[in-house]
Amino acid sequence: MLGIILAGGNGTRFAGKGCCKPLLQINGKYLIEYALDNLISMKVDKALVVVGKYEADIKAALGDSYRGVEIGYAVQDAPMGCIHALYCALPYWKGETVLLFLGDEIFCDFDATAVSKIGDADFACGYTVAENEESVKENYSIYCAGKSNRLVRCEEKATIVHNNKKGTGFCIFNSACIRLLKERYAYAGDHFVSLSDYMNNLIADGKKGLAIEIAREEININTTQKLQYAKKLFGKRTEK
Repeated sequence: MLGIILAGGNGTRFAGKGCCKPLLQINGKYLIEYALDNLISMKVDKALVVVGKYEADIKAALGDSYRGVEIGYAVQDAPMGCIHALYCALPYWKGETVLLFLGDEIFCDFDATAVSKIGDADFACGYTVAENEESVKENYSIYCAGKSNRLVRCEEKATIVHNNKKGTGFCIFNSACIRLLKERYAYAGDHFVSLSDYMNNLIADGKKGLAIEIAREEININTTQKLQYAKKLFGKRTEK
């Protein structure tokens, strides 16, 4: 399996100025290290970090290995979204299953057994159970068939949500899904499709997707308030 962490953004929405969010520190660890720890817990063979404006900073901080796992790098020349970043990683893809993480997202009580739950599905998106509707709207909504976990549709930043499933940046894609991205799904007109668009395209193409509850809580570190909340939350966990 290949773990891919997307860390090519400019961080322009954070505190009204640009910053390298993956290198923000939460209780003595870089934010991106939490994603690397999760990949290691899932026994990846290699981690590939997609970098952009802050390429030099991230490479200097992480080097070429982390806890014995090799780290490689792909470059995203412009911050054009998650699927463009994933597309930039394809030259380094060797046909493996891909585990996707965002470099500015952190999980509380992450479930490292997610891969074993995918069964005969082609891909899976991770979700958390949100406390309120507004939290779901920050990411994307997940809709399943009846009471099953069979994915029917994802909706980016939905104006109306019908359940408390909050989609996250953690996803699993088998080789057939990545191949379709490479061949057909990267562009939608002049723009790269979003992560939810990509998964909707896969469903329309007959690929089986699952929604898997992946953690107790997800925090996308896009404000100073959320950074402080994560520090407080993980500080309490460390004390235990």
